[in-house]
Amino acid sequence: MKSGAVLRYMTLPGIYPRLKELFTSGFAYSAFFMASIYANVGLLPRDHPYTSPENFGRFGVRHVVGEAARNLDFKWKNIDQILIFFVILMGIVLLLLQLALGVMTLMNPPAMAQGVGFSTWFSAESSITQSVGYTPLNDLAFIILDQVFGVRGIYESCVSELMPCTDTSGREVITSTMYPYPIHTAFHALLGYYSQGMLFVGAIVILYFITTVVGETATSGTPFGQRFNKAWAIPRLILFFALLIPLPASSNGIGGDETYGLNGAQYIALWSAKFGSNFATNAWVRMNNQLGDSYLGDAKSLIATPNNPELGAFVKFMFMARTCQIAESHLREDAPRIDLYIVRNPALFGSPGYQERNYIDTTNDDFPEYEDLLKFYTGETAEGTPKGPATIVLRVGEHNPDKYPAQMGNVYPTCGEIRMSPSDIYQPGVLMLQTFFFQGLMSAWIFSNEPASCYLQSQSSLDIQNAACDTQTFDEWMQEYLEVFLGPDSYGEAIFDLAVEHQIDEGNFGVPEELLQKGWAGAAIMFNRIAQMNGAVTEAIFRVPRPHTYPAVMEAVYDERLTNNELVVDPYNPRYYDKDLGSAQVVNLGSSDDIKLAQIYHRAWTMWSTENPLATEQTRESGNVLVNTINTLLGSSGLFDMRQNYDVHPLAQLTSIGKGLMEAGINNALVAGAGVV
Repeated sequence: MKSGAVLRYMTLPGIYPRLKELFTSGFAYSAFFMASIYANVGLLPRDHPYTSPENFGRFGVRHVVGEAARNLDFKWKNIDQILIFFVILMGIVLLLLQLALGVMTLMNPPAMAQGVGFSTWFSAESSITQSVGYTPLNDLAFIILDQVFGVRGIYESCVSELMPCTDTSGREVITSTMYPYPIHTAFHALLGYYSQGMLFVGAIVILYFITTVVGETATSGTPFGQRFNKAWAIPRLILFFALLIPLPASSNGIGGDETYGLNGAQYIALWSAKFGSNFATNAWVRMNNQLGDSYLGDAKSLIATPNNPELGAFVKFMFMARTCQIAESHLREDAPRIDLYIVRNPALFGSPGYQERNYIDTTNDDFPEYEDLLKFYTGETAEGTPKGPATIVLRVGEHNPDKYPAQMGNVYPTCGEIRMSPSDIYQPGVLMLQTFFFQGLMSAWIFSNEPASCYLQSQSSLDIQNAACDTQTFDEWMQEYLEVFLGPDSYGEAIFDLAVEHQIDEGNFGVPEELLQKGWAGAAIMFNRIAQMNGAVTEAIFRVPRPHTYPAVMEAVYDERLTNNELVVDPYNPRYYDKDLGSAQVVNLGSSDDIKLAQIYHRAWTMWSTENPLATEQTRESGNVLVNTINTLLGSSGLFDMRQNYDVHPLAQLTSIGKGLMEAGINNALVAGAGVV
């Protein structure tokens, strides 16, 4: 043997011969596999020499393809053979093209990266990420990796650097005072135990090989025996110890005084995760910088349009509350002033204009702006915006701090209470819709004055004279009242369309820079924004103002009926049939005035119930018992909107439908629970 041959074998043991064998053998395994496929479709005879295992390695890919091409007959009856032949041929061409492109990429990576250096893609703070102000401190992936593994000096997130972690709004969400955590110490001990166990197993294997090598060396007279690769034995042994022996860690990676019990292989895995995450973040930021606006399509296709909101509940309540207000003032002597109040309890926030009060007086129809109303409940931020959503409570009753100190806002709900529960006020369309709901409440309170007054004028027990009732009958006033809020092209139709358009126009469908600063893991949050926006709009439809209590006299009748009857069919009727006594009875309300008012309110309630002026496309009888039942229980009318939203993003469709089903299911579960109680 020559010294050059020995040197080549020691430094590159068998690499060139193996490459030569690979490319000159004709890819024997691929050739044999292709021959088997061709034989199955009849392009090669079943007993062809290429399909025989004895001939394995004696032919190459070009031989098999050539033989199959020679047997190919271009006729319609052989369409299966033609397709299989060209599919395999196309696969070979694509494989060769992929190899060529791979070689080109390795030869010229900066050109393929469009002017960005190859190493830049794996850097945490590259020129790409610095364009959006990214730092590893608030990278979501690094935060999670630091919280899981507890190794300082690799990911350098806010957790391991003991700095406040902030969300996309700049609010502190995680503040660490120590690192690693106690759970990390236990985890490192577990990893160290694993390394020691693997070292023990490896030591047994090494002892076995040493014994075997010594024995074979003594037997054959050849160093290391005849079965072992002499060039790779020492490097493999060194690599074994390097990967399994625990190594220390410091602020710059490996080396130092801080020991975690991790071995080299585990450190390689942690650093690989870091470089992989850096690459993903650079690609994510680069893609969004190039695309600019939403990469999910036109904004109009990202918001599904649910059914119009059903405003009948609060329209009915406002009529009953206004009827109560007028009736109370005309029937009772020395009746207190009853008006509409916005109340809270207690007065926790010092909002501008409402520092010392826990109510807002709407006398003379002096209503606040909706955002000021939210500040009244939640306070405001440094930017002057509401701090969040709040349940808004409106009471129609008497305000008297001395008489009602325990009541919310010191207002007793003589004529009832209605509440609004806003959802996501940070979505522009939702905020507009909730603003419209509040304005609708105020408008219904104003518009209900004439219908309620004319209704009460028709009652013989009250002496009410209203000149407006001479120009229009009660039925005409009521029809006008309903058309404003519930009719075709009504208030409800208009506000909903405007809110959806506002959500499309003002909604942030692109990727904000604050989200890009969170790294590639923010991509999942971005896809969730479609569901969040659609879910918020759909949820807002279910958050229409809902009555909490009706006039106190009606509630008293209901409570009295519950104590005397097992089954209350007509709950607000002061006259009922007691099956135990076998006669008609009148509820005991304590005064004749209350009985008169109860009868007046019951007639009004009956009018709304029997004539059903509040029926909508979703609640109106369809004539199909099954459809009516499903719509009532699941709110599945949203399913029909898929026909109107055929051009909307599928995720937006599913979110809108799913949110509607969930909201209806929860509401019905609550109603069922209350019914059982």
